[in-house]
Amino acid sequence: MTESTDTDIRDALLAYTGDEPPLPFGYEQVVTAGRRVRRRRRAAAAAAGSLVFVAVAGVAVTGLPHDPAPFAVGGPSWPALDPAPFCAAAAAPPSTPAIAPTTVVRDLNDYRVRIPVEPADHAAARLSCRLATVVPPLLPGFRFHLIPGAPEDGLPLRVEPAQVFDPAQPQTTLPVFSAGALVSDDEGVGEIGFGAWPAGETVAEATANCAGCEVRTGPDGATVLIDVMTGDAGLRTVNVWVHRADTVTFATTSNAVPDPATDADRQEVGRPDPPLTLDQLVRLAAAPELTLFP
Repeated sequence: MTESTDTDIRDALLAYTGDEPPLPFGYEQVVTAGRRVRRRRRAAAAAAGSLVFVAVAGVAVTGLPHDPAPFAVGGPSWPALDPAPFCAAAAAPPSTPAIAPTTVVRDLNDYRVRIPVEPADHAAARLSCRLATVVPPLLPGFRFHLIPGAPEDGLPLRVEPAQVFDPAQPQTTLPVFSAGALVSDDEGVGEIGFGAWPAGETVAEATANCAGCEVRTGPDGATVLIDVMTGDAGLRTVNVWVHRADTVTFATTSNAVPDPATDADRQEVGRPDPPLTLDQLVRLAAAPELTLFP
């Protein structure tokens, strides 16, 4: 598998569909720096547990957390997000046909993956409606920015079908949805990201493969896996996976300034703490509204 820091959340979430063995759904993409940090902090932990959100290049930042000069993130910014267009699209009937009920047996682990029948564009609108509604109130005073490398017509936290299921290529097109944003306030800049995909392993397998992760029981008996990574100079990334029935949701937050030329554990610290707290990430990822099987 590729262990690269110059990837965004889509590349990371897509890693599980690769041909290389044998880690299960959602855990194949572990950046080298994440492994290094975990070995250094928890020498007994195997480095195969996390899926790290790292943005690609393109952020212009001035100032440091100890510097009174404000941060400046290049490109457009939004003081608020409007969920109305997404919610309207989600409330309307799908404009594309539903996917025929399908189950794919994964070559990697023989797990029977249930494919969502909701059209990808409709699911993306529904998930975008949820994120654009509930995330901004958790970040009062923040401005929202595009993840570097996003299309010019992109919007922060707009969920995109990072991969759309193709029944002609079922093993390599298992569906993935992702969204992300840079956020900034007077304290600096950080990252937030979200993902969702159909479960491709048992909860027991997921727990076993999330080396060193904290395991919690979430709402309605969902299994919550938590990985907190710390690096130099106060760098901190928090990753949360929630396994609920046939859906896995992912949420991440970091106080890093993204720089693909730098290892993930040595990136510049953009603010004292990640923009979202661990408890906020868990509540967001555990919301039943993020299911892929409404």
